[in-house]
Parts: sequence; C-alpha cells; structure tokens
Amino acid sequence: CQIRPKYIENGYQHPYCGRTCARNSPIVKGPPCVLAGCRTPGDTTHGGFCSDAHAREAVQTRQVKGCARCRQLPGVSNNQCVQCIRSPRAGTKLRELNPKGATSQSIVSEFYRAWDGNEEPTVVKVIEIVFSRDVRAAYAQYQQNLETAMKVYELNTYHSTQCICDFAVNDLSLCEWQSCGICSIIKSAFGSFAFGATHNSGSYGEGIYSYPNPAQADQWATSSTSSPFRVMLACKVVISAAPQAVNDGAKVVVKTSDAIMPRYVILYTK
Repeated sequence: CQIRPKYIENGYQHPYCGRTCARNSPIVKGPPCVLAGCRTPGDTTHGGFCSDAHAREAVQTRQVKGCARCRQLPGVSNNQCVQCIRSPRAGTKLRELNPKGATSQSIVSEFYRAWDGNEEPTVVKVIEIVFSRDVRAAYAQYQQNLETAMKVYELNTYHSTQCICDFAVNDLSLCEWQSCGICSIIKSAFGSFAFGATHNSGSYGEGIYSYPNPAQADQWATSSTSSPFRVMLACKVVISAAPQAVNDGAKVVVKTSDAIMPRYVILYTK
C-alpha cells in the first residue's frame, strides 16, 4: 500500500503491513500450498504453505519432516522451523564463574595456550552458558548418530561476532537488538545470527565457522563503544570425516547448529 510500514514479527519483516494488504496484493502469487489437496497460494514465510495451520497438518500427516526442536512445524534450516530459529531457547541461563575457581582457570589457560597472534589478550571475565535439556540432547544425539557410522572427535573452538550491547558490563541479561550477534547466538544456540541470518558465509560456503585459534576469531569481534570488553564464545564442536564438517587446521565449519555448542563467553581486552 506504500502507506503503512511493513509488519515486523519477532525480528522478521513481512512483505506487507498486514493481512488485508497481503490478501489484496496485485503481486503475482507463487505456486500453491505444499499441503496435498490445497490450492491456495503458498507463502514463503510459512515455508511454502498457505498458513501455519496447513504447515502443522503436513507434519502431523507426515507429508514433511517436522522441526527437530518443536516437532510441530516443518524444518526449513538446520532441521528447525522459522519460529524456533528466531525464538530464544527456553531455560538458557548465564552465570559468571569465580576467576579463582578451577573451571574458570582451566578455560582461561586454554584460551591463552590456543592464542597465536601479535596482541596478547587479558581475560577479565568468564561466563558459563547453561542450556536447557533439549539443546544438550540435540548436541549429544547428533554426536551419537555420527558415531554409529564413522569416527568422530570433539574440538575446542572459538567464535566471535559483533556485540552491540554492553553484555556482562553491569549484568548478564541478553539484549533484544537484532544486530547483536553474540546475544542472538546465545539465545538460539547457533540457530540464529545477527539480523536473523541462519548461517555464516565464507570460503567453504554456508555454515557455522569457528576457529581453534582464538586470535583468528578475534578478527570478527566488534563491541559497543561503551563496553570495555571484547567478547568471544568458547565452543565444543563435533567433527567427522563426513561432508557435514570441514577442518582445515585454521577453521572449522559445520552445517548444522546441532554440531556446535557455545559453552562459555569470554570477555577480554587487548
């Protein structure tokens, strides 16, 4: 209608301001709904179905495979539906580790040992990410599925991206900024990145990129001007010889969020 702004829902911008304009749109409609027998035009925001109701029906009747997380809507990326990709993981908790504790000292020592770069970092805080049971179960199940077919191993890697908010400066709350990559990743367990993206892009195509050397990950670290810290995620990654993953020594790339889990947030200065 060129009058009202496009409707934004959970960070996603729909092509219309509302349902009335969507129904009355002169734009040529796409192919019919994916649900067998329905001739209503499909909608890409519903994964090719005309509505969420028909998307759920297709999953219930096993016409399509359901989301690995909610099991109600069709999976569209990383075996997850659009709603689960954009929504925070329920039950995710953050807690700052005692800097004198054994766990914190182990994480910091490994960070320093793995760092291979010109500027030496100074770790200030380590925040543990405690995910809900479904996130941990998805990671464990992915590893188990690989182990039944081939040899797998687990790596410590690091991932960084822009952190728009003052994360952990005053408290451990996660922000709602769509452009904050760190908070988006923590909320979704790598199911969603900044601006709702579902993957990184690089020399090995689409996937989730992380690095054994934190100095390599540091090149992507961008913090808000009011924060004194740079922010990085310490991760666990399941690797195998299958095409689902790449490990060239400098970077590790996996194709699904089930293969990588952010375990700790490291706040540091240089």
